[in-house]
Amino acid sequence: GSKQIYVTDLSGKVTRITNDKKVNSSPDWYPDGQRLLYASQDDEEGDANFFSIKLEKNAKPVQLTRFGGRNVAPSLFPYGLSFLYSTNRFWPGWDICRFTLSTAQE
Repeated sequence: GSKQIYVTDLSGKVTRITNDKKVNSSPDWYPDGQRLLYASQDDEEGDANFFSIKLEKNAKPVQLTRFGGRNVAPSLFPYGLSFLYSTNRFWPGWDICRFTLSTAQE
C-alpha cells in the first residue's frame, strides 16, 4: 500500500487519518489541534501538494495548493495563518517557500 497518516492518543489507540492511494507524509498540527496539514503526491515520482484534514470521522481532505514539482515538509507558523515548506519546483536545487493560507479556500 501507500504511506498514510495515523494519530495515536496517549492510551495507544491508533486512528487512521488518510485513506487513499496517494503517498501522504510530513503532517503538522494546526494550532487548534483539530486539523492536520500534510504533503500528498500521487506516487513517489509525481508532483506533491498540500492538504488539510479535520480530525473527525469521515472528514474529507481539502487541497490547499496546486503546484508543480515536489513540495514537502510543511511547518505551520504559530497562529496557523501560513506555513513554510521545501520545494524543488524552481529547479535546480531545493528552496524554502512560505504559503499564506488566506489565499487558499478551506
